[in-house]
Amino acid sequence: MKESVCFFLLLVMMSVIIFGNSGTPEPGGIRGIVIDSQTEQPLPGVNVFVLESEIGTATDEYGRFILSRLKAGSYHVRFEMMGYLPQTKLNLPVSPDRDLVLRINLEQTVLEMQDVVVSPDFFKKAKDAVISERTMDFTEITSDPGSSMDVQRMMQSLPSVVSGTDQENEVVVRGGAPGENLFVIDHIEIPNPNHFSNQGVGGGPIGIINPLFINEISFYAGSFPARYGDKASSVMDIQLREGNRDNFEAELDMGMAGIGALLEGPIANGKGSYMLSYHKSYLELIIANTGLTAIPKYYNMQGKIVYDLTKKHKLIWNGIYGNDRIDLDEDAYTDIESIYKINVKGSEYASGLSWKGLWSKNIYSLLTLYRVENNWGVKVSEGSGRLQYQKNDMEADVALKGDIVYRLSPKSEITTGFSIKDLDYNFDNWAARDTLFGYSYFVNGASVAQSIDSWPYSGTIDSSVIADTLDYYSEWEVKKTIRSRKYAAHIQYKWKPFQKLTLIGGLRYDYFAYTDFHSLAPRLGISYNFTPVTRLNFGYGRHYQSPVNFDLAKNKVNKSLKNKYTDQVVLGFEHLFSRDIRVTIEVYSRKYHDIPVDISMTTPDSLDKTKGEMVNKGKGHVEGVEFFLQKKLFDRFHWILSYSYYVSKLEDPRYPGTEYNSSFDNRNVFTLVLGYKEDLSQKDWYRKMKEKTWYKLTGWLLPFGDEVEISMRWRYLGGKPYTEQNYDPYTKRWYLSANQDLNADRFPNYHRLDIMLIQRYIFKKTNLVFYLDIQNIYNQSNIWDYNYTKDGKKETVYQYEVFPIGGFTLEF
Repeated sequence: MKESVCFFLLLVMMSVIIFGNSGTPEPGGIRGIVIDSQTEQPLPGVNVFVLESEIGTATDEYGRFILSRLKAGSYHVRFEMMGYLPQTKLNLPVSPDRDLVLRINLEQTVLEMQDVVVSPDFFKKAKDAVISERTMDFTEITSDPGSSMDVQRMMQSLPSVVSGTDQENEVVVRGGAPGENLFVIDHIEIPNPNHFSNQGVGGGPIGIINPLFINEISFYAGSFPARYGDKASSVMDIQLREGNRDNFEAELDMGMAGIGALLEGPIANGKGSYMLSYHKSYLELIIANTGLTAIPKYYNMQGKIVYDLTKKHKLIWNGIYGNDRIDLDEDAYTDIESIYKINVKGSEYASGLSWKGLWSKNIYSLLTLYRVENNWGVKVSEGSGRLQYQKNDMEADVALKGDIVYRLSPKSEITTGFSIKDLDYNFDNWAARDTLFGYSYFVNGASVAQSIDSWPYSGTIDSSVIADTLDYYSEWEVKKTIRSRKYAAHIQYKWKPFQKLTLIGGLRYDYFAYTDFHSLAPRLGISYNFTPVTRLNFGYGRHYQSPVNFDLAKNKVNKSLKNKYTDQVVLGFEHLFSRDIRVTIEVYSRKYHDIPVDISMTTPDSLDKTKGEMVNKGKGHVEGVEFFLQKKLFDRFHWILSYSYYVSKLEDPRYPGTEYNSSFDNRNVFTLVLGYKEDLSQKDWYRKMKEKTWYKLTGWLLPFGDEVEISMRWRYLGGKPYTEQNYDPYTKRWYLSANQDLNADRFPNYHRLDIMLIQRYIFKKTNLVFYLDIQNIYNQSNIWDYNYTKDGKKETVYQYEVFPIGGFTLEF
């Protein structure tokens, strides 16, 4: 009751704030800094102007600019300077009595003779990438249907990017596997930025990254630059914005990540800035009295502080923390013999300090010291209180990471860097001993003979009794501490011999002291512009990835495991139909080598006992083609049409030379996104309605607003492969036959439609944004998996049905 009253008071407070801000909205502004994308040098004299208007300015000697006294609304702003590729930021939201803060990176270009450079200024290239890349800013993240403002879910609009299930945001790229994507936030590598994260992979149900902190995201789907390493498939590099250096600003917001606030403002008279946010789950505030069990509880905090030591040097602190817990009561999980109580808790955090130095017009360095830590705790006990299983694991890295960029000439530059990581992993896992029994059955009142072939029995099973004791399983325990170190170094040379050609060559070295494994990985990128709007791109890269940390702890022999690696080759075509429409077509090949697999998978008996030993017996390959056509939101419409077809195969470790479909061999992946945005503030009927008292109090319940955007995303995936299991009634176990093909069956094809409505209300001194994201609106029953129960039943587990998610952001 107490929580419900607090929630109601919050809504009343919002209405009071809005009602108390009647009148003409006060003007806002756009301010920020423009820098060279490679050397980080501020760029003076950059022309900054609003498209289709006479509003404009130029950056000062420190690269800073301000567009002031702008009417609240959305703007397209262009940045251009001789010798640099122009860039246009679309749909920048200007709020009353506050400034939007931007960081703009311009890429230097080579002008020869009388060349006129025509640039796709609406489509920014990710840094040092020529192929398999996408760059998105915060306006695209917050308006993507079906993602609920989750940065990982948004990536699923891209071709060949899938997730294992609706319930999680794992990023699986081009038929790869979970845990193969690298997350980088402002130069800090984060293993898993999610609540209720899964150990050893990169996904979870709820992200902890605040999307309102984000400036832009660069996503590399393959053949990524040499500065990234220790992941086999892809990279998501998230660059955060700075806080406002001139004024204090605050926001209240609610969404999938919880309900909370963001504060930002200047420090030391504008020599720096801060941003701080806090969010807490609110499901327990709404459904605590419904009698439901297993209510997830979580909260997270994020912060960024920037301070200028001098005009050339600055310190940057970033921090993020998440805490989560879920308790399943005694009646929450039941099998045919026992009732269980399950407690799950975890936490994740990262904290780092960076020193950015501008040493000359051509030399830039970035040095970061950070710590990341993930904790997982699970406890499973019977209704009687007898402990059955527990996990208390901690994985922490303390890293020093540095990069230096030196521009040799307008046509060439060299980048080099290093990384040293101290690893501190503590694993404490235990499971109770168990006994394997043989059972006899009574069907229709009579005892029946035991036979696998006779299952399922015809008739009604009255009961089963233990007939024999077949085997004993001792207590299972993984209790180990790993302290070791990883070293890495990279070098890259970028050369533009003439305007149409770009060459990027790189080399990366990694060493893992615990396994004594060395690797040397080459990278190559080539891009050739046939015309100013048409280019051909090529990329090659070898990418190594360390074994999963927990796998190293399961058995001492796993210390000899090698890093798995992929060889990736990509050929792409890119064409710009207009400033806001671009198409890319890519064909790719990815070969896997030295994949660690459990030694039990190398024998035909699927019930072989194992002590956690693993061997590098796995290998595979993926071949595919991607088509991606996008129109940016420049006028009222935006859309994405993407399709990919790929084949993902692994070698069966039981029978070398025999292949099977990988678990993410979806084959066909199709996505259609459509969006429409309307500015109702220019409509007479809306302006009159907005002045009514009833509308000021209840307008947020209606499908109107000063700006309204509606969008939809339809997603289709081919059915995922799975392996059908066989039941042995005598031991009540499921197994695979010795000659049974792996992943020979497929789930039904997956598809769903998501619709999102965004309403923006502009008042005198406040800005209010509501959104409603309805996922799977036509209630498609997509299968997540099959659950094979101990009593021989095969149960279907479904993904989300209709799943509405709403939220708001209130700026003041």
